[in-house]
Amino acid sequence: FVFFGSETVIAQESICATVQIEIQQSLTFERQAFDAHMRINNTLETFSLQEVQVEVYFTDADGNPVLASSDPDNTDALFFITLDSLQNIDAVDGTGTIAPATKADAHWLIIPAPGSGGGSPLGTLYYVGATLSYTLEGKREVVEVVPDFIRVNPLPMLSLDYFLTRDVYADDPFTPEIEPSEPFTLGVRIKNNGNAAATSLSIISAQPTIVENEQQLLIGFRIENSYVNDQPVAPTLLLDFGTIEPLSAKVGRWNLITNLSGEFTEFTAEFSHPNALGGSLTSVIKDVTTHLLLHDIRADLPGRDTVRDFLAKDGEVLRIYESQGLDTPVQDLSEGASLTLVVSDESRSIYDLAASSAVGFGFIQLTDPKQGEKVITGVTRSDGKRLPSENAWLSKVRLNNGGWNYFANFFDVNTTGLYQVVFDDAPVSANRKPVLQFIPDRHVEEDEQLAFVVEASDPDGIIPLLSASPLPFGAAFLSKGDGTAIFNWIPAQGEAGEYEITFTASDGVLSTSQLVVLTVDEATDPVPVDYTIQLEEGYNLLAYPMAVSLQHSSCYELLAAIGTQEQVASIEHYDPRTGLFSRCSYSGGDDFPIRAGEAYEVRMYESKTVRFQGTQSCPRINLFPGLNMVGHPTPPDGMSCYSLLQYFGKNNVSSIGGFNSETGRFENCAWQIQEAVEKPVGLNFAIGIGTGLLVHSKTPGFIPLPGCN
Repeated sequence: FVFFGSETVIAQESICATVQIEIQQSLTFERQAFDAHMRINNTLETFSLQEVQVEVYFTDADGNPVLASSDPDNTDALFFITLDSLQNIDAVDGTGTIAPATKADAHWLIIPAPGSGGGSPLGTLYYVGATLSYTLEGKREVVEVVPDFIRVNPLPMLSLDYFLTRDVYADDPFTPEIEPSEPFTLGVRIKNNGNAAATSLSIISAQPTIVENEQQLLIGFRIENSYVNDQPVAPTLLLDFGTIEPLSAKVGRWNLITNLSGEFTEFTAEFSHPNALGGSLTSVIKDVTTHLLLHDIRADLPGRDTVRDFLAKDGEVLRIYESQGLDTPVQDLSEGASLTLVVSDESRSIYDLAASSAVGFGFIQLTDPKQGEKVITGVTRSDGKRLPSENAWLSKVRLNNGGWNYFANFFDVNTTGLYQVVFDDAPVSANRKPVLQFIPDRHVEEDEQLAFVVEASDPDGIIPLLSASPLPFGAAFLSKGDGTAIFNWIPAQGEAGEYEITFTASDGVLSTSQLVVLTVDEATDPVPVDYTIQLEEGYNLLAYPMAVSLQHSSCYELLAAIGTQEQVASIEHYDPRTGLFSRCSYSGGDDFPIRAGEAYEVRMYESKTVRFQGTQSCPRINLFPGLNMVGHPTPPDGMSCYSLLQYFGKNNVSSIGGFNSETGRFENCAWQIQEAVEKPVGLNFAIGIGTGLLVHSKTPGFIPLPGCN
């Protein structure tokens, strides 16, 4: 899936600017597939079988032919079939040859299309047979392979509705203060309208990226956390929905933040199913629909669950999309409605709300009488019913002059039309976090200056303390003592790479941080490299051996470059800051970025030689206290565990480990006191191109690699 959202923000001097963001996501779940295997045994000692051809065919239980296709766009077929692998034969299309005294194997992947499994839980019976033909000493031979049966299970059929909050609130460019960002929703509802459960279903999301920003606004978007059916999930971008039964639904939400207030004016989605797995022919995603979200609300009716629902506006139509799969129009009862003050004091105001009574769902939006200075703490209907807190909220819309229109919003079902609304002062905590102005990621070339201002404010009037860590070698961070600081750095030759720096604003008790990636590009003409690295069956520890190419920029892309799902099992990355592993495989996972200077655990189903072509890289590596998985993309000749350990120094690194994939053993060298002198001991293994390392660091910081100019 690829989502595009266009947000309009009001920049300073009332300039209207539009930014387009993109969010890429992958949906995975378990489904039925078949492996059709044919082994052809040429027992002749002196003659080859030539012009070998295999035609696979399908019939139903009554013997009627059934259409199967290798064309992913042929949606009339009931099966997708593709040649998956060959051994000891180069083709089965009439041009293949099997050598004398040789066994040849052919495998086909068969994936049922929607409708092939029927509606019965028992599934539908089919037969799969084949016609084998070949030429032997000039004579054409034909062999009919006895059909075998397969039972095709019913399939799920999924409809996805996506919801993106229309109005988002963050820093106001018309005020001197830096207002905090308020999280907003990107939600999804997955409905299963099929005859079978969708099992092990998950969605992995990438962070938003800005794809259009003509006015060059300093703006960014980030996913903070996520939920499935309102239950928080692990701190990853993966939503695990588990099983979605037939004729049911589940919802997920990602909470996003941005640094500038604005309004999403357009929200679109594109989706595709990989052609290698059948494309449109086998896709069980019926449709993907996008909606601009007004608010997360609850359908407060008997028999409904307590999971929040979505109130969206599709054109001019208000509609509630319930977590259980129901879609219902909502009446707009705002016209003629009113708020009348009943009683008020310094902290509390009570209003009578009057609107038309109605059967079904209703929505009321009125001007906020308190202009955003108070919050709604309670709404009671005339029959005594209290509205759920989700169903009464405040909102605001930016005016062209830079001001705001403030609104009070109410959602209910089977309304009597009469309510009492309580407005109270917003609770103020004893201490509030500082707010850090957004810092975009930066690109710079070697020998070019990179300088920018870091700014923060505190809602309690305290001047925040600013810091940055870890600083690259030669970089300076000068705090001016007024809530601003200057970062200044001129990366030298040989310092190309990515540098992750955390900027922090603190009031002495609470703090706010932002991770910023500084990318340094090589200033000189890049040196082309062409490496081959042997990956053995099982576990490998691979250091990415060059500047990361666009074709290998993420885990999924590198996975596909290394091999097929029959050859490579997974790639894993260790984050020393969290102590957690991220993993991607053909069945899903985290699509983390690939970086030069980092090492990755690669698990292979079979041995394979992998070719890497690109440009040379020699970045500084960023070490954190404890275990780090790193590597040297351009190791100098003769580099070994001892020499690298001595280069790092005993005060910085305690030990270095590696993995010998040929022997299946880990190797290690470390500091040890011998005759009152600390010396490297252990196995002094060679460090070459692609050698992944387990470095145990004592101190944090960016360290230049040996042999880099």
